Amino acid sequence: MKDTDIALQEKQEEQDAALDDGQIRDYLEQHPNFFQRNQDLLLELRLPHASGKAISLVERQVDLLRRRARESEGRLTALVNVARENEHLFEKTRALTLALLDASSLDELGQILEERFRDDFRTDAGGLILLVDDEEEGDGNTRTLARSALVQTIPRFEGIRETTGGALREEEIDILFPLHDRRIQSAMVAPVFLADAGPDVPACALLALGSNDRGYFHDRLGTSFLEYIREVLGRILVKHLPARD
Repeated sequence: MKDTDIALQEKQEEQDAALDDGQIRDYLEQHPNFFQRNQDLLLELRLPHASGKAISLVERQVDLLRRRARESEGRLTALVNVARENEHLFEKTRALTLALLDASSLDELGQILEERFRDDFRTDAGGLILLVDDEEEGDGNTRTLARSALVQTIPRFEGIRETTGGALREEEIDILFPLHDRRIQSAMVAPVFLADAGPDVPACALLALGSNDRGYFHDRLGTSFLEYIREVLGRILVKHLPARD
């Protein structure tokens, strides 16, 4: 027999074997109780194992069940950890919200935000920046920032309405976190709107969180927490700031 004929015969045998495997698989899928009726086969079938030792089908099934149990246990542990972290975040957010509601002045409001973000949420910088028109002056010690200066330095913040995050340029660090000597490398910034303001009224303040880690805050980071806090601030600031036309 020629080599080509031998090769063709081997290829045909492989195709026949593959076809037979498919037929067997279809049969077993249609008759899942086959091995229950032929339990003696379970002990005779031998399957290769990663260790190189052949094992029975029953042993293989037990091994697979153990692996699945370990995987399920790992997923459950991960879910429990996430639930625990969410519970801790909820408690910290609850405490922050109650403290903000008890604030009697803008100065106290700003102090609470700065301290809570630093101590409870482990940010390197954080606080409230009131946005004012050029001719306005801020009251008390609460930090204010002219809108024109903000837009001139960070043009993308003109008309800002959504929370944004990412790495910062030096001039952006200087205007958002002037007391931190450019140690801040990334930030999350959330615009705050008075609760009774119309849709065309600009933000009355910025809630800015900063980190010394350039990759800590980024544009793909979840913002649910800040969205909630800025809505709370929008309602609290109504009693501290005059309504905007």
